[in-house]
Amino acid sequence: MKIPRMIRIITVIRAVLNKREIKEEEKQQEEQQEQIPESSTLENKKELKKPSFYQGKPHSDKKLAIKRQHPPEMSRKPYQPQDRSCFAPKPELKQVNIRYTASYPKRPAENYDWEKDQAENKQKKELIKEIEKE
Repeated sequence: MKIPRMIRIITVIRAVLNKREIKEEEKQQEEQQEQIPESSTLENKKELKKPSFYQGKPHSDKKLAIKRQHPPEMSRKPYQPQDRSCFAPKPELKQVNIRYTASYPKRPAENYDWEKDQAENKQKKELIKEIEKE
């Protein structure tokens, strides 16, 4: 047998067993209800229909009204608009091509001597050319 078919069979068997158990429980409940006299159940039902807070005492309505009032922290507050700045459209960042920006030199200090640096670079280039010629 294939596994999915076995699973289906098992689920069907479980469902049937569950139905049988439910039917047995219902039968037991019916038997228990038959044992209890009907007159006492009618009285119990009448008592249950009366609200629990009202038992014919005076001022019970006032007590009920006090119970129904909300605590002071639940009372309504005036409308306070929330800060919605976080929902504002954000300015789009310009996409920069990193390949070109990385090749630029960092900003030099104010006392940096450009001419001296360029002269050193020329000397280095000349040395490299001389070494290549040899």
